[in-house]
Parts: sequence; C-alpha cells; structure tokens
Amino acid sequence: KKDAEQWGKYEEYLSRFCEFWDRNLEHLPYNYLSNPSLADKINFLQRAYQPGLDYFEFGKFVTSSVREMLDNWFESDILKATLATDGIIGENLSIGHPTTAYVLLHH
Repeated sequence: KKDAEQWGKYEEYLSRFCEFWDRNLEHLPYNYLSNPSLADKINFLQRAYQPGLDYFEFGKFVTSSVREMLDNWFESDILKATLATDGIIGENLSIGHPTTAYVLLHH
C-alpha cells in the first residue's frame, strides 16, 4: 500500500528530469573551444534552465545507483527488482553501480 502511494510521486519525480533531459538533448551545445559569444552562452543557459527543477537533486540522481534510488522510494523488493532492470538493461553493471539510475531514466 505504501508503495502504491509513492508511485505517483515517483512518476512525477522522473518526469521532471525527463522534460529537462529531453529539452536539452534536442540541441547541440556550443563548442567551448571556439570561444562562444556571450549571446551563445545566454541562449544555452536559457534553454537549460527549468523553473522548479532541483539541479542538485538531478546531479545526485544521475550519479547514483538504481538500487540506492529505488530504496529511497519503495519498500517492496519485487517492485524494486522489476524497476531496477531498466537501470541495467544493455549494461554490464550491477544495480549498485553509480550512474545506473540515469540508465533507468534513459529507458
């Protein structure tokens, strides 16, 4: 029951990061080595900024393990095991490896 109550919040949490990630992956970043103009830098920052997004939390999320992330959200080992497969599919990593939470977001 507690996991069911968390599900909507978990989906909302992932959706915020997906929106940010999708919007920023649609555009090529400017080349730092080409000495970009101030206008290029401002344009990049305006695209990258998302009101209400906790950038520290986003950084923590993409560098954490899928195990750590799911342990913070859910109690059921069966549910966590089911969701964790998206964090390691196509990777040669365990669910405890850093960055596997990002892989879950990617899938």
